[in-house]
Amino acid sequence: MRPIMLRTLLLASAASVLIAGAAVAADMPTYPVETAEVAPSDWAGFYAGVHIGFGFSDYDFISLEGGEGGSYGGLDLDDEDGIIGGGQVGYNMQFGRFLLGVEGDIAGTGIEANDLDDEDGFSIETRINFIATARGRLGFTFDNLLVYGTGGAAFVSFEADYPPFADDDIAFGWAAGGGVEWRFMENVSAKIEYLRIEADAEDLALEPDTDVDIKLDTIKVGLNYHF
Repeated sequence: MRPIMLRTLLLASAASVLIAGAAVAADMPTYPVETAEVAPSDWAGFYAGVHIGFGFSDYDFISLEGGEGGSYGGLDLDDEDGIIGGGQVGYNMQFGRFLLGVEGDIAGTGIEANDLDDEDGFSIETRINFIATARGRLGFTFDNLLVYGTGGAAFVSFEADYPPFADDDIAFGWAAGGGVEWRFMENVSAKIEYLRIEADAEDLALEPDTDVDIKLDTIKVGLNYHF
């Protein structure tokens, strides 16, 4: 066989093998390539839930000028703590791993205190009936975990009995704190949260008329359902 014919035969054979290989490769199934990166959980949207916890209170009584009787300066109210429980609603916006939201909550309380005024022998009793807050939240998400700070307005229903006098007020102030929330199911999360609350009950009609500075520390656990 001549060299030219042999070379042509070899080239033709090689071309046939390449064409056949390409055809087999084209018929093979393809599979998507999985990436290692996991998208952060979606915390955006409305949510609502319930909470329970404990509140620790402290009061400063300030008698107004012109009043008569004791100044309340010696009062040392006992049993200044109690259980709190209620509910919350809120809305979150998420920007990557950053979260911006608003939340409102309200809780009834079992916080009561009492003391005896040694000057006239009368006892005084105080109660916090409910606490409500309206706050902003700023947080950072780690997939199913949210760490956040929070702050805003606070409203405290406060009443005092100083027989034969009694009065109550919705004290206005501020609340600030932070918490951690864990999304343990697709639509359900659990949280633990601390809040410092300070509010003023003004011009209570006791004897003498009195302002009360209310200080509260609350810690609570709760559950949220995300819609």
